[in-house]
Amino acid sequence: MDTIDLIDALADLQHDLGKTLMVSMVWLPADASPEAVREAADTALNRTRRGPQGVRTAAELYAEFLAEAGQAVAAFRRWPETDLALARALAHRAAVADPQVPLDRAVIHADFVAAYMRLCDLIAEVNLDDF
Repeated sequence: MDTIDLIDALADLQHDLGKTLMVSMVWLPADASPEAVREAADTALNRTRRGPQGVRTAAELYAEFLAEAGQAVAAFRRWPETDLALARALAHRAAVADPQVPLDRAVIHADFVAAYMRLCDLIAEVNLDDF
């Protein structure tokens, strides 16, 4: 995978996964109910991308990115922190799926925003590294 293809793949991941995660929490009103928080997080994680090819989850999008760009992206300094941030964000799936588990909106928000921001940082590094 060349740099242009990697930047394209990262930009797609940032938009389709990172932005969806971040916006899901940012757009919620400050006084959103616990049910609304759960629904927003569930939608972001489990109905991340909807289109002609159907519904795709955040985990599916991330797995497809790794299959396509894993080797190319691993060489970048910011990759480990990006991978960790994405893993933290995706780890909320279990709690979101269990209505008996109380959700901490602030933690979910922080993890979703961190995933988006680490993708931004990685894209900047890839862009600066080759251009």
